[in-house]
Amino acid sequence: MIEIRRHETYIFTTGIMAHSVGTNVRVPQMRFAILIAIIAATFSCVDRAQASTDRKLDPQISKMAREYYKEKDDKEAYRAAIALLEKPAPPLTLHGWRGQPVDLSKAKGKIVVIDFWATWCQPCIRQIPQDNQILSKYASKGVLVIGACSPRGSQTMTKVAEQNKMLYATAKMLTRDIAPWTIDFWPTIAIIDRDGRVRALGLQPEHIGDVLDQLLIEQPPEK
Repeated sequence: MIEIRRHETYIFTTGIMAHSVGTNVRVPQMRFAILIAIIAATFSCVDRAQASTDRKLDPQISKMAREYYKEKDDKEAYRAAIALLEKPAPPLTLHGWRGQPVDLSKAKGKIVVIDFWATWCQPCIRQIPQDNQILSKYASKGVLVIGACSPRGSQTMTKVAEQNKMLYATAKMLTRDIAPWTIDFWPTIAIIDRDGRVRALGLQPEHIGDVLDQLLIEQPPEK
């Protein structure tokens, strides 16, 4: 017997029966309408979950991630980053947030751009204005931008972020998370899709928008 509960209404699949408790709904037709609405909502949720599981991945995005990898001369780093493409994102524990915290494990349904940066890294500092622009352009399309700050020098993270007018949330990494994300240089840009898969890692910053545009064709925002 399967039981679905919603607003004190019970549906039993064996000899379908609706029973309202503590409500003013007494008309049989209204009870039946409630029953149908709940069943429809339940199957809609199942369909959406199945759709995300069965979503076909655009091979062009993987091609772009390979082509636009930042440090191709480092063959070992390149192979390690490419091996993560289209796989579930590794765990990432972030703490000491400046701005609204983001839990990657609960961010499915969003596209997430992660900028792995360091306070002592001048290319990282120069990347902040571009990340601000990405946030401004794509936030309405279900795209998040977050910073993941290197443990080394992270004690000045908030100060550096404020001095450089960082508009997106940032937090401090744990040393143990550097290796699983194959971070061999700073900044390292990663793009995670709506299903929590790595679609680009070590991306040249000037191509963030190119990959996002292609990914938004594959995974448009829900209307």
